[in-house]
Amino acid sequence: MNLRFWRPKQEVYGVTLSEPSTNSSSQVSDYSQYQLYVRPEVDFQTCYEYYRTIGKVQNAVESYVAEILSRDWYFEGAQEGVQACEEWEDRFNLSRIIEYIVRDWLVCGNSIIGISDWQPVQISSIAGVRRSPYGIAEQFVQVVNGREVPLDASRFIHTQYIEVNREAWGIGMFHSLLTTFDYGSRKRSLPHLEIYRRQIQLFYKILERYGSPVTVWFFENVAKAEFDRQVEELRALEPGDRRILSKKVEIATETVDARGNLINATSPVINQEIEAGLQTSANRLITQPSAMADARIGSEYDDSKTTAIMEKIRRVMNVLIIPKITLARVEFKWGKKDNFEFDFNQLLQAKSAGFVSSEEGRAILQSVGWKLDDNLFNAQQQLQKQEDFRFLNERVRHIICSTLQEFNPYHDERGRFASATGATNFSVVATKRPRNSKVNINEPIIQSETPTEQHRIRARKSDTKLSQQD
Repeated sequence: MNLRFWRPKQEVYGVTLSEPSTNSSSQVSDYSQYQLYVRPEVDFQTCYEYYRTIGKVQNAVESYVAEILSRDWYFEGAQEGVQACEEWEDRFNLSRIIEYIVRDWLVCGNSIIGISDWQPVQISSIAGVRRSPYGIAEQFVQVVNGREVPLDASRFIHTQYIEVNREAWGIGMFHSLLTTFDYGSRKRSLPHLEIYRRQIQLFYKILERYGSPVTVWFFENVAKAEFDRQVEELRALEPGDRRILSKKVEIATETVDARGNLINATSPVINQEIEAGLQTSANRLITQPSAMADARIGSEYDDSKTTAIMEKIRRVMNVLIIPKITLARVEFKWGKKDNFEFDFNQLLQAKSAGFVSSEEGRAILQSVGWKLDDNLFNAQQQLQKQEDFRFLNERVRHIICSTLQEFNPYHDERGRFASATGATNFSVVATKRPRNSKVNINEPIIQSETPTEQHRIRARKSDTKLSQQD
């Protein structure tokens, strides 16, 4: 009798305690149902997702936005046009419009502003644009809750940050970090920002594994019910908890060296590419304090890019926006407008001191909004000229009489001279000489009255005759 002994086969039980997935939630535009529309290379929702989840991207974008919003601007041109633009600025908040334009430019490369209410369109909801054979935008498609909403392009102002080869959509500041390319056989690369985001998550996982390594427990020769009970108890463990068993089990632990050369070798390469794509040195100086040697060059580089963005905004305002506000010739300019705080008392003091004429004073008052009557001013000026002429006449008479009295002590204030032959009355007459006329030195300037005749003599000759009589 042959007896065969065998060991019963041990069943294998196991369960996988998985961790959150690291797959990318951002994908390149997949609006395949809109065949008639030109879709952006990277959908705008994905662009803003990277903006919200990566600190370097948000820091670079907002540094430019804050720099531009801190600048001053003004309108210059016809008075009625400037007034219309300033009223429009106060009503629709031009600062907010510029903020949206700059942010949408840098993140998505495009900005769409409605003309009817001057409100920015939610750019992340735009899926495509339909163009005419001549490349003119005719219709935008907006996706709201999964439904397609067509928008008439003539009711919107579409601007691009970087326009390449008259393409339908512009590209943003870090567009090169968002795009993908084909390599190998049916393979697609990951965007650089996605690699950077995964690297950060991987680095945190390494630190977590280093502090709390993954442990695998082996339970041999146990029934399925006992195994399930052990799994539930393991699930309930918190980090730092200790487990005590009545039976020895085998434990395998995954060890990770967080100070390995892999992180040190790959991090600089990825960071360098991200900084180059973000096109700003402000981020590099913040993350690498030792790089202060090129701070001055980096600041000049940032200033030039800020100036370029401001120039783009100026062109948009002067070419696309202002003509829809007013027909007057008005120009949008950066800087602070030359102005002063008007004080009427200071103007009166300046006029009294002779620093400002009446015409200049009127021009100043009209520049600050005073409405003045030209006819009344002209009449007042005529009366003032007559009064000035009378004052000049009296002044000349006083000077001549004073001079005559100095040479003739018998002269009285009424212009009479005492002499041996009798009294002679003198009256001074000031005549207005035409402009550019020549002075005749032989012409007398004093008119004398005698009982028999009237004649004009010069003052010096009169003094000579009077002194001879004395």
